[in-house]
Amino acid sequence: MRSLFTLKKYFIRHKKKLLWGFVFILLSNISSVYVPILIRDSIDELQKNISSDALLTYALLIVGVTFFSGVFRFLIRETIIVSSRLIEFDMRNDFWDHLQKLPMKFFQNTKTGDIMAHATNDINAVRNFFGPAVMYSVDTATTFVLTIAIMISI
Repeated sequence: MRSLFTLKKYFIRHKKKLLWGFVFILLSNISSVYVPILIRDSIDELQKNISSDALLTYALLIVGVTFFSGVFRFLIRETIIVSSRLIEFDMRNDFWDHLQKLPMKFFQNTKTGDIMAHATNDINAVRNFFGPAVMYSVDTATTFVLTIAIMISI
């Protein structure tokens, strides 16, 4: 857990973009969960009064809400995944700066493969944590909460 605390500075550098990503997750999930409510309302309305105007209205509403859900889904990826790439870039630069400050004895005692593994695999794993792992975790948790709330309200 302590090692995650050291990553805090990278989150803080890109917090605005990451927070926007979390807002887009919430908006996307709200619009996705709203589609079944629209379908329920349209079926109820059409059972009372079958009219082509009502059918067209609900069809356009469903398409519109689905469209906005897709737009928000795109914005999620544009904010969170791009932030994770920027964090990866910052980490690689910090790693390079750290390597430049190390004494020559460090390089004589450390295998080149170990240094390369830290420079590639480890930093990539952190990027995957900041990007897809956080994005899908928050997305799943938000979808779960919203779905349960909708099911209880029915």
